[in-house]
Amino acid sequence: IQFVAVNDSATIRTLMSNRELEITDEWQSMENLNTLSAIDGIDVTNMYTGAVVNLEMNTKIAPTDDIHFRKAMSYLMDYATVTSSIYPGAKQAKGPVSGAYLGRDEDLFQYSYDLEKAKEELKKSPYYDQLSNYPITIEWSADVPDEEKICLLLQQACSQVGITLNIQKSPFATLIANVATPETTSHITIMYPSDSYNEAGSVLALRYHSTTSGTFTQYEWLLNDDIDAAIEDSLQTLNQEERMEKYKKIQQDLIELCPTIWVCEWAEMRAYQSGYLYWPEAEQGKNGGTNAPIMGRSMYCRTMEFRN
Repeated sequence: IQFVAVNDSATIRTLMSNRELEITDEWQSMENLNTLSAIDGIDVTNMYTGAVVNLEMNTKIAPTDDIHFRKAMSYLMDYATVTSSIYPGAKQAKGPVSGAYLGRDEDLFQYSYDLEKAKEELKKSPYYDQLSNYPITIEWSADVPDEEKICLLLQQACSQVGITLNIQKSPFATLIANVATPETTSHITIMYPSDSYNEAGSVLALRYHSTTSGTFTQYEWLLNDDIDAAIEDSLQTLNQEERMEKYKKIQQDLIELCPTIWVCEWAEMRAYQSGYLYWPEAEQGKNGGTNAPIMGRSMYCRTMEFRN
């Protein structure tokens, strides 16, 4: 088994066409995946690994420090376009926890694309009469071209309500460096870190406990003592039913605080050599199954088989 550190689209197409590569990375654009899937013997599969596409809003700098401004931003995201065109087949997220995980609250409020509601929230913000003085920046990883499409979609919506959204393309290493302090962290950063086990507490601790602020798992700088205490209490609750209810209450509180635009439950889309490679997780994914509920689980190589 050999892993090759390259994700250049043209190189990937050449390697796959020559059958010198069996499985692509998960960061290929939809255009490249469509091109690859047209080649005989190559399929594209979805891997639902529990990751949620997060637009993480810095709660410690203006104007994203204001809850009404953040809620307005959540109403400016066109979720339907993301799930139909940018990540086809993805589902709109219900808060921070993927549906693959135990303890996700299925009844959580979901934001929708609504310019009028965005305007209503902006009118409640102390920044409403001075939006021109507060341009904001959204930062995306140069290695993931589809993220730029999300930025452009949001930029277009922002322009309709008087918000200037600047788009910044950065290498992943720069994204990591920028989260060192609230002042160096952009207003919005696109990130979708995974977690270590498929229960809601894992996600909540990783994403919103104060101990993860300043790392690539939390660009929000939430630093909320009540959320910290609730997470710690839930993780120490041995009774499973009680623990799940505590997880749900934390999710409800996070929805109200709105530190994040939870866009969609992201599926890793990888092209692979279905003509001669049997990949159990990929086969299950074709049937809509939950095939890899922790990021990285899809590359469990021991069960893969090469056909003659």
